[in-house]
Amino acid sequence: MKTKLRTSILLLCGVALIFNACKKSADTNPNTTAATNKQTASSQIALNLYNSLTGQFGGINVYNGVNTPVVPNAAVKVVNSTNYTCGFYVNNGISYSTNIGDTIKSTSTGGLSFYYVCNNGSAIGYNAQDTLTTVGTAPGYSFIDGLSQNYVVTGLNSNNSLVTVDGLIQATIALDRGKGGKSLTYNSFKLSGLQVHLDQTPPDITSGTAVFVATGLSGTTAYSLYGTLTFLGNHIAKIDYYDSIYYVNLLTGKVTTTI
Repeated sequence: MKTKLRTSILLLCGVALIFNACKKSADTNPNTTAATNKQTASSQIALNLYNSLTGQFGGINVYNGVNTPVVPNAAVKVVNSTNYTCGFYVNNGISYSTNIGDTIKSTSTGGLSFYYVCNNGSAIGYNAQDTLTTVGTAPGYSFIDGLSQNYVVTGLNSNNSLVTVDGLIQATIALDRGKGGKSLTYNSFKLSGLQVHLDQTPPDITSGTAVFVATGLSGTTAYSLYGTLTFLGNHIAKIDYYDSIYYVNLLTGKVTTTI
């Protein structure tokens, strides 16, 4: 199992190496001197974080609340709120394939460490680390998603319908559209005090911050940005680059300069 985890980590590093190689190539092209559109980048950064948090890249989904992550072929299952297993679980041999409508096909490998925090036999939160690499194809493009998550999730009420999330996310997303060009992004987020309301549909992150560093390549334009993302509730996030501010709807990706 350790071998599979190392393979997953190497694949994740490989995504970064692909990005670095393409970025160096782009840096030699005069077109990369074009100014980055921070408004467009705001949507990419916010949706990268949102998709990472909600399991859309295949990792841990904080919207599942204080439950064991659902991992195909793993020897764990989602448990009911009255039947928590307090203890430590490790699976360094995650490997599964996914087909969506016979058009999107992918293979994911990685590892997961998960530890419940309990009080009087009841789970009140968890600590989790995972590394997952997904390689796949879809109509018109291929992709590699590399994701590493390290979370501390704490329930704030008796039924864990309100939780906080702290931790780190590193996500590398590579898209190859053939003649349409390549798009690569690497984002690193430090999460602080995200409050997630799980009793809403869909769940909403109403507060908390994520300090980020984002680098990317779209066509021949490379960028490197940093700032703070603040969750405002109603599925809105504020992106502050320290010299400009944008607001992103996390459900639609729409970016505005005012709320």
